[in-house]
Amino acid sequence: MRNTPPQQSIKTQLIEVIDRAIVDKPTMPQLVERLQLQGVEVRHGLTRNGKSKGISYSWNDQKFSGTSLGPAYTFPGLQKHKFIDYQPQRDDELIENLLKNPKEQAVESQRFINTIVDFIEQSVVDDALAETLPQLTEQLSIYRQQLFRAKTAFNDFETALTTELQSHADQKAILSISDYIEQSAIESALTETVLGLTEQLSQYKEQLFIDKTTFNDFDEAFTAELQSHAVKKAILSIFDYIEQSTIESALTENSIRINRANFSIQRATIY
Repeated sequence: MRNTPPQQSIKTQLIEVIDRAIVDKPTMPQLVERLQLQGVEVRHGLTRNGKSKGISYSWNDQKFSGTSLGPAYTFPGLQKHKFIDYQPQRDDELIENLLKNPKEQAVESQRFINTIVDFIEQSVVDDALAETLPQLTEQLSIYRQQLFRAKTAFNDFETALTTELQSHADQKAILSISDYIEQSAIESALTETVLGLTEQLSQYKEQLFIDKTTFNDFDEAFTAELQSHAVKKAILSIFDYIEQSTIESALTENSIRINRANFSIQRATIY
């Protein structure tokens, strides 16, 4: 019994499991997946601002916060001391997906790895292939993550495309309505303009009729005035003629009288 080493605590075992998982400085999603495959339940949350609330681990029905394991096992400590690569835009969705279905993800990955292991065990391979098995497993895990990212990107693109097509259809409908309203406004304006022009033409026609009547009245008055003036001129001419004739007759009679008087005087002088 003295030669039997004391059993390690659950905390120490958990730290060793984490250290083995981070030996090659994986990304944060790869670390979470590796721990899940080892039976470690990982919990991680984000604030509304996208900042990490921290990380905790559960191993053999015991829960440990990152701080209780040591500064290097907190979420920022893993990046600072263990050099775990973490990029929020790249990793948050992957981590969230792993944490939502930890058992399913772990079983799927383990089943995939077991399939490869069974194939290798049943095949005649050399030691070099056996040595590269961890690297192949790691690369397959990377490919699976890349496939998940590509699927997510495709879904995002499909959603954006659907939204863009819907927006295009909405804009086309709005333009059609706008064209109809604009055409209706133009037709309404033309109708109002035609009615206004018709009313103005009617007024001009009435005014022209009034002006024509006035002109006819003026023409008749002017003709009557001219005719009256001609009559007056004729009367004056007659008066002048009569007056001239009277004057000439009077002058003739006076001349005769004078001649007669002179003749009488001459006779009297002779006798």
